[in-house]
Amino acid sequence: MAQRGGELAAKAAKPSGDAAGEDRLSALPDDLLVLILLHLDDTAEAIRTSYFSRRWRRVWTLLPVLRFDLLPEVNGVAIRRILDAPEEAAPLRWISVTTLDAGPESAAAWLPVAARRLSGELNYHNLRVKMNDRDDEDLQLPCFEKATTIKLDIGFLGLALPPHGIFGRLTELFLWRVRFRSPSDLGGVVSSPRCPCLKKLEVSNSRGLQDLSIHSESLVRLKLEVVRGLRHLTIMAPILQKLGVVRCILAHDSTESVANISAPQLVDLDWKDFYDPQYVHLGDFEELQQVAPFYFVAYGPPDIRDKNQYCLSLLQRFQALYCLHLTLMYRQVSAHPSVVEYCSCKLQFATS
Repeated sequence: MAQRGGELAAKAAKPSGDAAGEDRLSALPDDLLVLILLHLDDTAEAIRTSYFSRRWRRVWTLLPVLRFDLLPEVNGVAIRRILDAPEEAAPLRWISVTTLDAGPESAAAWLPVAARRLSGELNYHNLRVKMNDRDDEDLQLPCFEKATTIKLDIGFLGLALPPHGIFGRLTELFLWRVRFRSPSDLGGVVSSPRCPCLKKLEVSNSRGLQDLSIHSESLVRLKLEVVRGLRHLTIMAPILQKLGVVRCILAHDSTESVANISAPQLVDLDWKDFYDPQYVHLGDFEELQQVAPFYFVAYGPPDIRDKNQYCLSLLQRFQALYCLHLTLMYRQVSAHPSVVEYCSCKLQFATS
């Protein structure tokens, strides 16, 4: 009886010839089909569904999110063709592109089209295995008038910023592993006349930026970390609340001022860099609550301990703090005397 029941159940579950040929999925409305495609791994898979039937040919063009992450069969020209979709295509909220050892010409093929269509976030990550510099080639960044967030990690390719245009809706800009072709253009791009809504700016592990002058009425957070070669920093930001400058200036061999900071609403200062009040001019931070100074070497060779003055000079500037983040460095005992290693210990002091 059990076997007979299983046979009956199998027969009942097996669709008839008419039911098996019916395409019920294609009968769904566009918004549901788009939700289905959004669950696929990447945009290339979504495009392949256009071969299902005539009904599916245009569904992928309605996607608000496009992902091209390490797809060997999709190059810059192919991405441009996909982005250059029919006029009835949906507005793009997010574009993610990850490439491997791509040159500037790859991004140049699709970035202008992306700038025209994108009304949300751009995330471009160029993984580099071959670290040869392309001295004669630059990645030309177009002006994204409607984008809200731009994240570029381009593997130390040269970056040429747009000389004209307004990033009218941009609120967040992240630049990682960039070689700036012009030593001073970034400040003009991110200041209020061209980025009137910018709230968060981060530049990390980059080269070629020598002079950064930012005048922003909207900037709330700014982080500069390992920006090699930075010599002059000017920040005029009336509502800036959080500022981080980490290992950017360090070496100072000039009689000119290095930094001029005016941020009356600053709450959090992370300054792990060169500090001498004669050359680094910090404004009145009446709202300041937290400070993280340069690391302090507890013991070690004199040339290492010399940088302790950066920490001490900065702390002497403030009469009262709510919270202090202090990093202590100390020499690690090693079985090999020729090997010098340092460890760090992070301490936090807060008043009640």
